Amino acid sequence: QAYKIESCSDNGGSSREGSSSLHELIDAERRKFKKALAEERSRAADALERERAKHETIVRDLEMKHAAQQRDRSSNGDLLHENEELHKDVSIIRAALDREKERYSNLFSQMHEELALLKRQAASSSADTSERGSHSVVKTWYRGSKKEEEYTSRISKLEASLAKITTERDKLKLENESLQGETQDKEQKIRSQKDAEKHQSQLEMDKKQAIQELREYEMEVERLHEEKEKFRSQLSEAERENEELRGRLRTMELTRSSSHSENGNNLVDELESRLKEKEKAYSKLQKEHKRLQILAASRSGGSIR
Repeated sequence: QAYKIESCSDNGGSSREGSSSLHELIDAERRKFKKALAEERSRAADALERERAKHETIVRDLEMKHAAQQRDRSSNGDLLHENEELHKDVSIIRAALDREKERYSNLFSQMHEELALLKRQAASSSADTSERGSHSVVKTWYRGSKKEEEYTSRISKLEASLAKITTERDKLKLENESLQGETQDKEQKIRSQKDAEKHQSQLEMDKKQAIQELREYEMEVERLHEEKEKFRSQLSEAERENEELRGRLRTMELTRSSSHSENGNNLVDELESRLKEKEKAYSKLQKEHKRLQILAASRSGGSIR
């Protein structure tokens, strides 16, 4: 905003009144700017502190999740090792049962064949009764009966053993199915653990990115603070020059009121011209201040997630 001082040699009081009004307006603008600058600095500092606290909370949560997943990973590793040992034991027991069953099945078949042979021999002995003596027939029949009883007893024992083995195998089969169910659960846990590890890896990447963005944000805030300090220095310099010009203007007004020389009027006009230039520079600085305010506001609500 430009202010014009009327340079009238016949009316010195009016010039002093206009100069005083201009000084008051400049002082009011300066106070207003200092207040706005302090408020903007306070808002930027508060926004930075909130973002820092937010990201510190995110980092702590990520570290807690990482520690919990490390514990789960160790527990799942123990479960996987135990599951592998159980699988090995079941495979060994199953192979032993298969061998026993095959051995008893072969022995059982052999016993049946021997029993059938004895029965055929007994039948052949009965058919040859007319050709043999009764004592020989009775003796042969007795031997055959004893063999049949012996083999029948052995077959019964083998069948009982086979039934016991079959029962035991069914029991082991049920246990194996149960173990397979547990194995599936453990495999599901392991898959979940892998998914959790992928998620953890993504969280760590997000954490690194968040930290990087926070650092960039802090650097940007520092840069804005430097620009504000530079701007404040320029403003102080402008105020100092304005004060100097006002002093010279007051001196010239006094000289002008006591002496209406043309030279004094020219100096006053020169000072008024320089004051207008300074006011233009001051207006430019105010625009720059508004730009910094808008930029700081956009940064405080910034791109950090």
